[in-house]
Amino acid sequence: MKNSKLIEMLEQQSPRLREHALKFTGDIEDANDLVQETLIKALRFQHSFQKGSNLKGWLYVI
Repeated sequence: MKNSKLIEMLEQQSPRLREHALKFTGDIEDANDLVQETLIKALRFQHSFQKGSNLKGWLYVI
């Protein structure tokens, strides 16, 4: 998968990740930090994402 396609998919998931992170942390700054860390990990470990699999589930695992 090309980096640009993954970035596009991650951008689509960011609002949902942020909502979940805010519920988890209770603090918007901590939630934003958590989302940022998740997106960085997603780019670092993109080789482990299998095309056609559940991106949302994969993001919660990494």
